[in-house]
Amino acid sequence: MPKISIIIPVYNGENYLSQTLDSLAAQTFRDFELIIIDGASTDKTLEIIHKYKDIVTTLISEPDNGMYFAVNKGLKLADGEILAYLNSDDMYNPDTLCTVLNTFSKNKSCNILYGDLQFVDTT
Repeated sequence: MPKISIIIPVYNGENYLSQTLDSLAAQTFRDFELIIIDGASTDKTLEIIHKYKDIVTTLISEPDNGMYFAVNKGLKLADGEILAYLNSDDMYNPDTLCTVLNTFSKNKSCNILYGDLQFVDTT
């Protein structure tokens, strides 16, 4: 089974980060690497991340040059055969990683996948 590496860039993400990490903790496929690149947040982001230490493989918290810089930093650290990027205010459905694995295994010529969106209104 190929390993999945998920990179989450975050900066001051306390409002939604718990929901994002909850969605990863609820995955039916559990063999993933989670790399969080924090841009030296000044809110409760690091406290939240530490609550999920059982699913976080790598955490780097230092000033950086923004989201795409952080994603590239995470990609350089990733070990997985499948690479994923998840925003710190987005969530996966519980079977997302299983769906990704099944799709890649059934379609050997497939090199990239993208998901559909469900908008969540928090107001």
